[in-house]
Formats: sequence, C-alpha cells, structure tokens
Amino acid sequence: MRPKKILFLVMIVIASVLIIVSGADNRYKNKKVTFTEYTVDENIHGTASIYACDLDSDGDMEILGASVEEDAIVYWRNDGGEPIKWTKQLIDKEFKQAISVYAIDLDGDKDLDVVGAAYGGSEIAIWLNQDGNPIKWTKQIIKSGFTFAHEVYACDLDLDGDNDILAASTKLNRLSWWRNDGGNPIAIVWIEQVIDSSFIKAKSIRVADFDQDGDMDIVGAALDGNEIAWWENKRGNPIKWKKHLIDSSFMGAHRVQAVDMDNDGDIDILGAAYYGNMIAWWENKGGTPIVWQKNIIGENFKRACIVQAVDLDKDGDLDVAGSAQESNEVSWWHNGDGRGKVWQKFRVDSLKRVWPLYVCDLDNDGDNDIIAGSGSRGNNKVKLWINQLIK
Repeated sequence: MRPKKILFLVMIVIASVLIIVSGADNRYKNKKVTFTEYTVDENIHGTASIYACDLDSDGDMEILGASVEEDAIVYWRNDGGEPIKWTKQLIDKEFKQAISVYAIDLDGDKDLDVVGAAYGGSEIAIWLNQDGNPIKWTKQIIKSGFTFAHEVYACDLDLDGDNDILAASTKLNRLSWWRNDGGNPIAIVWIEQVIDSSFIKAKSIRVADFDQDGDMDIVGAALDGNEIAWWENKRGNPIKWKKHLIDSSFMGAHRVQAVDMDNDGDIDILGAAYYGNMIAWWENKGGTPIVWQKNIIGENFKRACIVQAVDLDKDGDLDVAGSAQESNEVSWWHNGDGRGKVWQKFRVDSLKRVWPLYVCDLDNDGDNDIIAGSGSRGNNKVKLWINQLIK
C-alpha cells in the first residue's frame, strides 16, 4: 500500500475518533446541571442520616431523618407546592443518639416501616407504620447491647419473601443480620446471625449478588481497619459467610454502596474514605475469586462521609454525589466517559459540617435532586437542592 494512501486512512480514523469524542462532549455540554437551594428545616440538631421515600403512600416523597443530638427519628411530610412545603413529624424522641434510618415494608402490609440505629443507646429498632394522619407508629426493639450501632439497612437477604434487617456495630466490630421469622405483625420474630465480628470499627453494610450465583452477598466498610470487603454467601441454615478482602488501605472507610457503576451487568462497589479524603469505586472484573480494580473518582474531599451513585445529568450513566464534613461540601462528579474512568467535579454548595446525603427525584419532575443535613456541631439545617437540568 502506498504511503500516501496509508496516511490518508490514518487521517480518516483520527477524524472519526475526534468526531465521536466531540459528539460525546457536546452531548454533555448541551445539558447544564444547576441546582436551586431550599431549606427543609433550620432547627434540627446533628442530623446523621437521611432517607427519602413515600412514607404516607400519597404519591410524593417524604424525607426521613435521624438526629444524633436530639435522640430523634423524624420525618418531613411533603405537603406539595412550589417550592415544596414540609411539615416535621416525630416518630421517636427517646432513641439515644439516633444515627441511621431506613424505610422498607417489614410486616407485609404494603406500607413502609422504619428501621433505625441508636449509637448512644446501642439499639436496633423498628417502627411499624399503622397508617393515620399523622402516621401512628408501633416500636419494637430488635437488638439491645449492639454497642455503638452505626448503620442499618434492610432487604430480603435470604430470599424467602420477607425483608430482613442488617446493621454495623462500631464498638463490637460486627456486621449482623436479623432474619424476619414473621409472627405477630405487631411483634415480628427476629433471629440474629453474625456475619463477622472482627471487622474493625464497622461502619457500613450493603447487599448485592456480587458473584452472580443467585444469592445475596454482603459488602462492608471498616473505619479503623481501612477495609472494604465482601462476604460470599455460602448458603446453609444459618447462612455461612466467606470473607474476601477488596482494599485494606482505604483510609477511614466510612460508606459503601453496591451498584453497577459501569453498566456492564455485574455489581461494583462505591466507597467514601473519611481519613483518606477520597471517593473511589472498585470494578467487578469477575473471576473466582472476583478480581477488583480500584478507580479513584475524587481526592482531597476532606472527611468524605457519604457517597451515592445516581444519574444527575440524564445522559444514561451513573454520576456520583458526596458529602465532605471538614470542607463543609456537597459536590457531584460527572461520569465523563460513561465507564467510570473519567470524572469532572462540580461543587453544589456549602453546608456546615455536612454529614448525611441522599439523592432521588424528590419533586417528581424526572431528574434527581440532592438532600443533605448538617451533622453534629453544625448549623442545624437540612437542605434540598432541586435539579434544574437545562437541555
């Protein structure tokens, strides 16, 4: 082949690549994400956890919160309007140093119940939704002496048709789950099974089928162990667990999320490192055991607390939002290549000693909004940033 022809073909290939890349860039540049800030509450002290869901089954989203300084589990009822009007409702005011909250249907009656962890009270508890306006709640203590309980989560772990409860204890270095054995809907029978009791300063726990064998596995973060690890479900009654270390140098591992970051059909892991000031994700490369490839999303994110993957710009891939306590920062990262390898950071706003963060479509307009709360010794606010995505 003549040199001129080879050169011509090379130029065509390069031009094609540039067009593709330019097109991808333009697709993003044609969508500008901006946020309008609103205050949900400016008198809630030490918010440690936030979760949004339709708690009263009226078709819009409420905001659940745990207040470590008020010993309270609360929710803000969505009363509609533009901007949305919020009415605070108390669920429990004697849940000592309430630190984590989640909602799911635990008793099979089709409405959402509440699960909580009390750090100072060393308790895991549930509040069953008995309907009404305001909602009436029936409390059941699931576990006492779960010292320095830090996080709760719930799902159908054993795939038996009802939802179970999972939690992390910082003092006990423990990850546990409680099997839902049904019974009286006002006093469900719960049976604790320990997943691991040597996970140093366990902070976070989530569930997914990482090895695609049809059962549910566990992933966790350990603050002083600097660990991200997963536990393979080996089945049995009780379930047997096999630990697999993913990362032992993720300094101050504080939060994990199980999510398909690169849209390749398997579940990856997203994490926040409190002491490492870092947001990162680990790509599930398959294999037996699974091979994990670490990808750094953001550094110098001072005292990274919470991280969540969600599509903020509606381009079909997952972006990432996070909170950083020391830099008083709520930020998000644009997924630049759709595969989680190229990231561009955008700061949303400042919030003093921000801790909890949650992202969802709160105003039901088709794009995702951000909720965050000022943590212990902060400025007593919960804020909402409504996504004003411009196409």
